[in-house]
Amino acid sequence: MNNILTGCFMRLCFGGNVLAFSLVQFRHRPPITQIVSTNMRLAHLPVNLPDVTGTLLNFIVAALNAIPIPTDFNDGFYEKLIVWKVDEHIPSRIDFQQLSNELQDRHIPLVFVTEVTPDFQTWDLYRETARNTGGEYLLLPSDPTALRRAISSAINGEDTLRQAFLHLRTQQNAAATSRPTDANEQTQGADNDLIFPFD
Repeated sequence: MNNILTGCFMRLCFGGNVLAFSLVQFRHRPPITQIVSTNMRLAHLPVNLPDVTGTLLNFIVAALNAIPIPTDFNDGFYEKLIVWKVDEHIPSRIDFQQLSNELQDRHIPLVFVTEVTPDFQTWDLYRETARNTGGEYLLLPSDPTALRRAISSAINGEDTLRQAFLHLRTQQNAAATSRPTDANEQTQGADNDLIFPFD
């Protein structure tokens, strides 16, 4: 089985006016998995754009599509993924409903990851936006290997991305109900082993 996954790892900087991103392509041809990465890039989003969300989406999708599929790819699956690292503040210029619906239509899962515990409104918005696309919202200190496990499961052919994130959600829910909850525990987990290109 010859599986390929192309991911865009991104974050918005400088008040949401600059997009920092890096593209990574994972390819699994048993018994090895190859990783091809591009350098970190910056893209400016003009303040006066009438449709910032649409412009952001088109830019990311175009970048994902620009990564060539190997010429010898003739079986298996090919999927795309957007991983957005966020802080506790919601970017005011982004329409999350539009973002979620358009990515769902394009069959591209979105994953929000964060290292801080946001307020409930922010947490709920990120979670529902991501899950509508088949993705997930991940608090890295609570489960620092979650994203790595989901990608590994998909690229090895065990699951599609959507199945991988559904299984991950089930595992996390089971873990949450098996131990006492502590509001401070969420921010004091293991070190994050997911290395973002712009960190």
